[in-house]
Amino acid sequence: MNDKFKLTEETIELPNRTLHRIEALKDFGFVHKGDKGGFVEKEDNLSIIGDSWIYGHAWVSGNARISGDARILDNAHVYGNAIVFGDAWVYGEAIIAGDSEIYENARVSGQAEIVFNARIFGDAWVYGNAVVTDNAWVYDNARLFGNAWALGYARISDNVNIFGNARVSGEARIFGNVLIFGNAKVFRNAVVSGHEWIFGDTEICGDTE
Repeated sequence: MNDKFKLTEETIELPNRTLHRIEALKDFGFVHKGDKGGFVEKEDNLSIIGDSWIYGHAWVSGNARISGDARILDNAHVYGNAIVFGDAWVYGEAIIAGDSEIYENARVSGQAEIVFNARIFGDAWVYGNAVVTDNAWVYDNARLFGNAWALGYARISDNVNIFGNARVSGEARIFGNVLIFGNAKVFRNAVVSGHEWIFGDTEICGDTE
């Protein structure tokens, strides 16, 4: 039985979908009974267990699911088969779509896009106009921002910061205290670690075999 929230009569229309604003039925977390939340397509979009909530004008649709203590705020959109759980926050105008997963203490904000099978977890933060797509992972304390992209099967972890117009792709592994910025590209199965700075128009390519 759903004693956490109800769907109200207030709706917004998306192509082939009608979303309903939610209203809290009890106090939990930072939410009080009667508080209006964001929009969902169906009850299954928001777990009735835990303190997860959708705020403001944010919306969740399709088979996407918000659970744990996760928060979706502002004008963020979560759809497809995406899941957001743990203590993760998605806010600003961020988009989470496809089969992507955002969890643990991850933060996604600004106009960032996390799509397809991407994973953001740990204490990672993706913001600005950054894009994480395909099967790329950003985790630990890593930061991806500006107009940076992570794609393919890239793995970005530890205290790495990637920004500017940088691109990390293929099966590249970036860890340690690395900074990648400017128009730099790291691709194929390249490995970068330690305290490296990679910037300008630098290209680092792993084995081509």
